[in-house]
This record gives sequence, structure tokens and C-alpha cells, in this order.
Amino acid sequence: MSLILLPKYSISSDGVTLTVKDNTGQYSTTNVGGFDATGANNPKVSEVTVAQIKIAVREEGGEVGPETTVNAFPTLPSDIAGTFDISSTLGGQGGNYADAVYRLTYVVQGIWVSNGSVPFLNTSVLFVPIVPNICACWAKASADAAKCNCNCNDLDERFRRISLYVRELEAATEDGNVNAMQKFIDILTRICDEESCC
Repeated sequence: MSLILLPKYSISSDGVTLTVKDNTGQYSTTNVGGFDATGANNPKVSEVTVAQIKIAVREEGGEVGPETTVNAFPTLPSDIAGTFDISSTLGGQGGNYADAVYRLTYVVQGIWVSNGSVPFLNTSVLFVPIVPNICACWAKASADAAKCNCNCNDLDERFRRISLYVRELEAATEDGNVNAMQKFIDILTRICDEESCC
């Protein structure tokens, strides 16, 4: 078995809803980690009995805080890019998801009936920056710069600074560099707080 879970996470603009999209897909010669409709190479989606999302915030100093477990079954797993929404309350984050690096764990468990009833457990663990306040700050800086038509240097500079560090955050995320993610979140938070644009 080579089932490889491929969750993708996104946050609503108001920071209230975390969406999990299951991009694991269907087994094929080009996607050997997908769910197998026949059960011959990997388990079927229908053989899954547990699907959970575990949410924890990476705290100052690199420690991971308490974990909240959310039941996503039977909406997930999905071999057709199904989605599951987790409110900030359900995810243990209060009124909204704060700007931070989150450890997000996707757990799928079941009985591979079509392969001799073998129990299976697969997990994907990702560190993901969730930054709704920074995104709102960036959008406001962009709008302010776009509508300005007189003495715009300060607004343009603010937008350039935020854009630069957002790109750095994206690069750190792509590289999986958790310390760099946190560094750029801290810088962006300071810039947004200084400009009172969040």
C-alpha cells in the first residue's frame, strides 16, 4: 500500500473558516498514492472508517500548543477533491483563526477489506501559515495605493514592503521552513500594526 494523503488548506478572508480539500485523488499510473476504486493497490474511500483533522498552533519558541481533533468523517476522505469546513470555534481557536503557523494533521484510518481485511492508518502532517489578518492588511494596502492620486509615496512604499514579505512567506511555506514562516509572520504583523491597517 502506498496511499499518500494530499490535503490542501485555505482560510476564509474573515479568518472564521478553515477549508480542507482532499487532493489525494484516485489511483492511476500517474497517481500511485491515490485511493483505489478496486482496492487492489490502495484502500477504497469506502473502506475508511475514521477521518480526522488535528489542529495545533506553533507557539513562540517553536513548541506546539494543545491539539484540537475535529471529526471530518464521512465528508472526508474524498478521491474527487472533496472539501470540509472547520469553523474557528470547532477548531478550538475561538472567534477566528489568528495569524500563526499551524500544525495540521490529516488522519485516515480503516480496514482494507479488499486486501485481506488489513487495518490501515495514514497521516499527513503539515505546518501551514494561516494569516487572515495579514491578508486583510495587504488587501487594504493595495487598495489604498491603487486609489491614491496625490502624494502616494508612503502608501506605495507600505504596499511594496508588505508584498515583499508576503512573497518571502510564500517561499518559506513552499520550502517547508517553519522558522522562516514564523519570522515573516512576525515581520508582517509588526508592519501592519505600525500602519494600523489590519
